[in-house]
Amino acid sequence: MTQARIRLTPELADLSRSAWEELIREANLGTEASEIARRYYINKECQIDIAIDKNTDRTQISRIISNSRRKMLLTLQKNILQTDMSLTTLFLLAR
Repeated sequence: MTQARIRLTPELADLSRSAWEELIREANLGTEASEIARRYYINKECQIDIAIDKNTDRTQISRIISNSRRKMLLTLQKNILQTDMSLTTLFLLAR
């Protein structure tokens, strides 16, 4: 099995395994896309190995990974925005 060469955005680059699991869960990717995201991002399996195991072609896996990445980034940005709003509220209440 070949290890995937993953290029991540700065927002995703430093996530721990548990943070990846949580992000995949919160992004609500669906069963198949969640499994593929875990295998690609957490286990670092390459797309062709996942495609062979899933009996599909690599381009289909690539599309699923791209859509998953987009949903995970949106989820991460939403979480950051909510955290910022919570901190602002706490700051205003403390005044």
